Amino acid sequence: MKKVFSLLFIFTLLATLTLSLPAKAAAPDVINNYTVTVTPKTDGTLDMKYEFDYTATTDFPSDSVYLQIGVPNRHFSILDYGPKGFITSAENNEGSQSQVQLNFDHIPLANENFKFFFVINQQAMANVVEGVANFAFRPGWFDFAEIRNLNVIWTLPEDEAMIKNLDPAPTIKEKNIATWTATNLSANQSFTITNIAIDKAFYADLAEDAQSEGVPTAGSGDISPIAIFWIIVVVIVLLVIIVSAAEASGGGYGGGGFIGSILSGGGDGDGGLFGGGGGSFGGSGSSCVSSCACACACAGGGRAGCSQKGFGIKKWLEKRL
Repeated sequence: MKKVFSLLFIFTLLATLTLSLPAKAAAPDVINNYTVTVTPKTDGTLDMKYEFDYTATTDFPSDSVYLQIGVPNRHFSILDYGPKGFITSAENNEGSQSQVQLNFDHIPLANENFKFFFVINQQAMANVVEGVANFAFRPGWFDFAEIRNLNVIWTLPEDEAMIKNLDPAPTIKEKNIATWTATNLSANQSFTITNIAIDKAFYADLAEDAQSEGVPTAGSGDISPIAIFWIIVVVIVLLVIIVSAAEASGGGYGGGGFIGSILSGGGDGDGGLFGGGGGSFGGSGSSCVSSCACACACAGGGRAGCSQKGFGIKKWLEKRL
């Protein structure tokens, strides 16, 4: 039992230090330019082209020959991607996330700059209330990349009378093209267009599956230090219970078991301590809650490689149990 309380003390101390000391993490990647061009269709769906100018600051993990990018919700189809020489394939991340996974022909290395794009048709975004179709949109953000320049370009009706609300006001509006621009977004910081309200008559062929299930709302992709603390406390309590039960029964931890499944994976992307969060960035308005302990992919997007950190902690525990 002494061993149990010693572990409890060590984990509590580590949790306190984690919250009180500045993080010494690797420099985030840099997205020099991130543009989403949205073209609404008469059936209420959205053709969305995502374009990136991306610079890696460190080598991608050896098991990460891809990037995952958050899209509004799971109801989408991939129409195109490129350049084909660099992007070998694009697929729907079929976990609990709403993401497009782009597979590369090689592992990106430190200081490598690369440009790529993909196009999707997105459904379930229009929230129709009293003859007005409302849209909310939050472009996928990244746990491990800062965004120097973000542009959302949205085609509006040419008839101004059909435009009921634009919140926030576009940075630029030329004829029926509205552009929202955000600059210098830090890692895990997002930008939200709260409401684009258009007369339903603009969507002459509005389909049922193009409509969202609720009122678009804005959420936050951040997780507070208090939440992190309580997550750590819960894990510590679980560890104490497991260790106590093992000591009482004379059992051990060979082969991984429950501790292995917590610390070395089981998340919604690449593993890590607590896995990734789910959600969408428009339509129903659910937000991504990133509880990863390193740069794993959340619904917003990110790299792979958290599993390496998880396995390291697992090995540290095994040496001391």
